[in-house]
Amino acid sequence: MRKFHEFISEDLFNQSNVDRELLFSKIQPLGKWLVTVDGLGMMTIIDEIFDEYGYKNQLTSQEIDEFGRGLEILKKTDMDPNYINRKLRDKISGGIENLKLVRDEDGNWDFLNKLNTNYSALADLLTELIIRGLDVNYEKGIVIYNNVISDSKEGLMGIKRYIKRLIIHYFIDKGDGLNDFRKFTVKIKEMSEIGEKAEDRVCEYLESKGFEVCYRGGNGDFIDMIFGCDMIVHKDDIGYKTVQVKNRFPGWESVSYYKIDWLGILYPKLELYELTKRSKVIL
Repeated sequence: MRKFHEFISEDLFNQSNVDRELLFSKIQPLGKWLVTVDGLGMMTIIDEIFDEYGYKNQLTSQEIDEFGRGLEILKKTDMDPNYINRKLRDKISGGIENLKLVRDEDGNWDFLNKLNTNYSALADLLTELIIRGLDVNYEKGIVIYNNVISDSKEGLMGIKRYIKRLIIHYFIDKGDGLNDFRKFTVKIKEMSEIGEKAEDRVCEYLESKGFEVCYRGGNGDFIDMIFGCDMIVHKDDIGYKTVQVKNRFPGWESVSYYKIDWLGILYPKLELYELTKRSKVIL
């Protein structure tokens, strides 16, 4: 005999028992844990999927030249040469020519390149993944949903080994591939626009203090992605300084892994901090 719920619309179940916003609110605060290998490992999962399905393209000669220029300027700063070399080995062991980017229909850099590290976008993707699972198999899906609602880390760890396969199934095999993934870049675009405006303000401030902005990469810049350096500035009496910019101060623990000189904060007021000393920079 068929179970009673099989005769009832799945939408009815979803509407009465599933709260998308609540699910997202349980996943999004996990932040960095979603990305790291010892957490959910979403950075590796997204990178592997994009590589395996040919969503990435090699860099142009112009992009390679720009990276080389940035690297030469970076080597003029106080950043430890051993650290620079180690990061290069870790990130581009096969050489800069092997780096790849996702491009849009016009061949330009795509915001999907930030999907693998954007906490909110990944939380949105995972929320959608669980919802789609409910639509296909309610009995299994509701168990996963309830587990994540009850204990988000434990619930997600329970499906960690299946996440890559599920993403491929729902977003590629049964979905629209890159166009499906692009639905999760809305927050990325918003945050990127805010970040770019913050960088503009910090640039203007440093230039007003007599600094030359020698390097500033922008979206898709590998100097930023590999070394956490938004810009490199120079002044004769101070030398070359690496700068990372944040719209608001995220807390020292959140930026402790950076190896840059200065942290620029826009709000509540524009200030520079020397990262190693955790003190304000007075110019």
